[in-house]
Amino acid sequence: MKEATKHSQAHATFAIERTYPVPVAAVWHALSDGAAREAWFTAGDAFTYDMWVDDQHLSTSLTTIALEDDGDRTLLTYVEQGVHFDGLDSPEGREEGAKGLLDQLGTYLARGR
Repeated sequence: MKEATKHSQAHATFAIERTYPVPVAAVWHALSDGAAREAWFTAGDAFTYDMWVDDQHLSTSLTTIALEDDGDRTLLTYVEQGVHFDGLDSPEGREEGAKGLLDQLGTYLARGR
């Protein structure tokens, strides 16, 4: 019988808040419309995802996004909960990646699409 392989797990949650100078409807469109999302979101199809590299499972994450109307601006709260396996991925690296995606969203919204 093959012996079980031991793996480490690191669980983490982080939150990022951003304010975009456009109404909620514009942010919602950028998040939910397939064509609009393809223009700025480079991380794949879903906000629940597994990351794999060379057949190694790096992590699994669940993301939630809340939008709050602030007059002609939108307050966005991005929360990601994840489990990172065997030190192959880190919460810090994932948070930096999420910040980059939200920067891309801001750039897309600033172009007035």
